[in-house]
This record gives sequence, structure tokens and C-alpha cells, in this order.
Amino acid sequence: MEFAKNTAYGLHNRFHGMKVISDLEIAQTLHLPNECEELQLLMMKYECAMTEMITKLEVLSSEMSLKFQRNPFESIRCRLKSPQSIYDKLCSHGYEVSYQSIRD
Repeated sequence: MEFAKNTAYGLHNRFHGMKVISDLEIAQTLHLPNECEELQLLMMKYECAMTEMITKLEVLSSEMSLKFQRNPFESIRCRLKSPQSIYDKLCSHGYEVSYQSIRD
């Protein structure tokens, strides 16, 4: 089973598979120096939710393989947008670059 993640930003913590985005990277990319901690927390929540869903799908796939001798999933992929990608999307849609608009 393939498990791909976008690792184009931040540092990769090998022990937990979590991404660590520095305050400096968020401040420079999103131009939000006062909201770095909130954005890190938001991105961590999304990362945790993706990890939980991947785990559930892997368990389901294993059960199906065992019970029915077939694998319903060819591959499972997920990604988390980089700060630059978030900034670009907000600008292209004409939204204000703020924590609130990122969250919404």
C-alpha cells in the first residue's frame, strides 16, 4: 500500500511523522508574525486528522484482505498544503491573509 505525504515544507520528525513548521517560515511566507503559534496548532490538528484517517483506512484494507482476499484500495495518499500554497490560494481567491480566513 502506498502512503505519500507532501514533505515540501518544514522539518520531518521521524519518530511521529509530524511536520514541524518554524515560526520564521510562517511569518515570512504568510506575513502573519503574530499568529504563528495558532497556525502551527491548526496545521498540527489537520496533520493528526489525516494520520487518523489513514490508520482507519489501512485497518479496513487489512480486514478486507484477510476476510475477502482482496484489497479495496490501490493506494492511499494525503497531503497538507504548505504555507506558500495557502498564501497563494488566499491571494488568488481575493481573501485577506489572516488566521481567520485560513481557518475558514
